[in-house]
Amino acid sequence: MKSKIINCLNENINIIMFLITCFIAVGLNLFFIQDGNYLKLSSDSYNILFLIFIIGIFILLKKVYNIKEKRLWICTSILAIIFAIAYLCGNIGNTYCNGVIPNSKKFILYIVVKVITYFIIFDSVLALIFYYGKDLAKKINLKNKEYKLFTANKKSIFFVAVIFLISYIPYFLYYYPGTLQYDAINCLEQISEYTAYNNHHPILFTLFFGELWNFGKNVLGNGNYGLAIYTIIQMIATSLVLSIIIYYMAKKKIPTKWRILAFLLLLLNPLTAMYAVRIEKSMFFSLVMILVVIGIINIMVDKEDFFKKKHKVIMFSILLLLLVLLRNNGIYVIILTLICMLIACKKIRLKILTVFMIPTIIFFIIQVPILNSFNVVKAKTREALSIPMQQFARLIKYENQNLTAEEKSNIHKYLPVEDEKIATEYQSLISDNVKFDFSEEAIKEDKMTLIKTYFKLALKYPGQTISAFLLNTYGYYAPNSYNIWGTPNFKEETANLIKDVGTVELDESLSEEIRNMPIEDKYDIHPKTILNLSYIDRINNHILMKDIPVFSMFITSIGLYFWLLLICITYCIYTKNYKKIIIMLPILFLWLTSVAGPVVELRYVYSMLLLMPLYVGMAFITNKEEEKEEEV
Repeated sequence: MKSKIINCLNENINIIMFLITCFIAVGLNLFFIQDGNYLKLSSDSYNILFLIFIIGIFILLKKVYNIKEKRLWICTSILAIIFAIAYLCGNIGNTYCNGVIPNSKKFILYIVVKVITYFIIFDSVLALIFYYGKDLAKKINLKNKEYKLFTANKKSIFFVAVIFLISYIPYFLYYYPGTLQYDAINCLEQISEYTAYNNHHPILFTLFFGELWNFGKNVLGNGNYGLAIYTIIQMIATSLVLSIIIYYMAKKKIPTKWRILAFLLLLLNPLTAMYAVRIEKSMFFSLVMILVVIGIINIMVDKEDFFKKKHKVIMFSILLLLLVLLRNNGIYVIILTLICMLIACKKIRLKILTVFMIPTIIFFIIQVPILNSFNVVKAKTREALSIPMQQFARLIKYENQNLTAEEKSNIHKYLPVEDEKIATEYQSLISDNVKFDFSEEAIKEDKMTLIKTYFKLALKYPGQTISAFLLNTYGYYAPNSYNIWGTPNFKEETANLIKDVGTVELDESLSEEIRNMPIEDKYDIHPKTILNLSYIDRINNHILMKDIPVFSMFITSIGLYFWLLLICITYCIYTKNYKKIIIMLPILFLWLTSVAGPVVELRYVYSMLLLMPLYVGMAFITNKEEEKEEEV
């Protein structure tokens, strides 16, 4: 019976492929119109280019039909389902980010058709990538030519780093003394003792950046000088770390062609230069994160050499400590990574545990007794509770009449303000407004009621709960999302920021004169353009508008890089190269902790973008014959 069905399918394969192609053509052009609750087909299908595209889909389906590997299809199908749902979330988020997501039967039909359509396309494309990816290393390695200053030697690190640094200088001269992000101002308020020291912005960054500014203002006589010193240090650090990525790719025998392409991608990406001169807390964290990942690769691939050289072990432990001190969610990344490494690396568990636990213990000693002794205010819990906060606020805005008295009481226990205020302040894409109303005292006293209330309301209002989560997070997993923070017009952002008077957290004992003084006068910060390069602003605006096909997605799309990360992980599963998955987990965990944050922002997962050339090279292009990996 089974053989008869297979024979029937083979005999009529062209008809089946044609029908599937027709379904895809309808699915791609199907739209849901909320006003009137009906489905319609787009007139864009009346287009010769669309016809060519559909012919291409038919050829693609015919080509992948000949791939008979069961393991391959299982891997790609699971990944294609994730991609199809994520891409649909991007469409829904872009369309309904300022309103209510429909829940009618026709809208559900629209979702089903779209998911099936996207699934077929993604599954077919992934199958081709995986099937032909096995021979990619051999093809790229043919006639592999090495260059003395672009290989695995120490000179190449400085040679490549100098090229990166030179490329940042025009941006530094244009944005002098660097572009300011809002969080940096709060650090200056703490250093100036206008507000209490707090660990919301990690105290290590506050002291490092703040004291450099202090040195410029009080020793050199100009606050700009302090900011410029910080920016130059960050530019040098960025150049060195990016150069180390290229160096390490050479050390792991990733072919020269791919290293040169990776170098050009990092060099020509204007956002890399803009972030190199951006003053805010996430930049050094991202650089340390990259070095930590490289350290983990050393442990997984060259464990004997790593643990034999004590300086490598000490340096890695220092990097782990810096990671957890430079961002509050770094500790979660480290703990989750440690658990996975202990499971995967049976023979060296004790060594790994020692390397990870020493900086972890030091971190908790610093976080509790030391910071408490200096009266440093702890980071607020609300930063990690955006998911329940957005659900509560959305229900108050859209389901107020349907909430019971008990449900409202539980919500107001944690959001102790009027319904009108919550409804007005709620923004689907960012939880900042709502989080400022959140009661820290309530969550300290009673965490369980918040958890129970969230899940109870999720069961009662699944549509609104999903909407609250989707709209606040979809930029992290949907490459077609337009709503990503972190790529503003940097010059305008800095100019507007320094005209402000600071935060509402300034000490109330300060005089009105100080409280109402603009930031540029209060902290002696006066940005000025040393070299007028207007093309940088034009590039910046294109990045902001996301109006250049392909280029814009590669520059700003968090979702695209998340997909690439999942492709690398799934390909390693398909090729049974399980050890390499461990090296990608820290970035996956960083992504997960960021999803729970207040907004989709590029700086939170910036290291994912910078590491992707290394990950793709390790997963797809590493020469299997030359790379001798040890069993751990």
